[in-house]
Amino acid sequence: GLPVVALVGYANAGKSSLLRALADDDLVTVDAAPFATLDPLARRVQLAANATALVADTVGFVSNLPAQLTAAFRATLEEVAAADIVVHVVDAAAPAHLLADRVRLVDAELERLGVAAPRLTFFNKLDRINDDPRTPQLFADKFATRHVLAGSAATRLGLDALKKALAAALSRNLTRVTLALPWAAPDAGALLADLRTRAYILHLAYDHHATTVDAYAPSDLASKLRKYRIPASPSAPSSSSSSSASSSSSS
Repeated sequence: GLPVVALVGYANAGKSSLLRALADDDLVTVDAAPFATLDPLARRVQLAANATALVADTVGFVSNLPAQLTAAFRATLEEVAAADIVVHVVDAAAPAHLLADRVRLVDAELERLGVAAPRLTFFNKLDRINDDPRTPQLFADKFATRHVLAGSAATRLGLDALKKALAAALSRNLTRVTLALPWAAPDAGALLADLRTRAYILHLAYDHHATTVDAYAPSDLASKLRKYRIPASPSAPSSSSSSSASSSSSS
């Protein structure tokens, strides 16, 4: 069957709008109210001349969902674990003090669900921050992940780049690597730069001795990293607890 791309994100990040824009589909109903897309939507999307994928919208995440609703909403997200690629859609126009917390909440919940697929992060709604100096690279630096793109579903800014990135990811031979890259290693800087530009980073953490990375890397880069690899744990550590993470939907 077709490879599956799952769109995930905090409520009102614009997932349904992004799906509609990617699929050129005006039939996708977008509702800003919470719980608007409890039934996930999926559309065939032509990513490139020889690449088609099934792109699926999912319910959005919110914090502090009542306990009696948590299991029901999480159940709707279980299909994300089977996706070939996950696109984390972020509302770039959200207040700065909320943006990082929302990103961490979604990341933590993806870990709880056991989602191990390569991830892209798409900062949406750039049309709402036209005068803001923030750029995709600044977002990438802030959230310690290379595969960050930015644009707007409303204006279609950045959608071609997103499609190209998805097509490239689906066509590459990727290897899961978990490694500790010592700061003292002579090739540490070059390898970390390669990881940021060529790998799909799931987790990246620093301590006084090394940079710990969990990522999908092209086979040639994975070979270079072999001497620094450590056994992959069943669940990579997350920077925040998922106890308060739950799901609602909206785009």
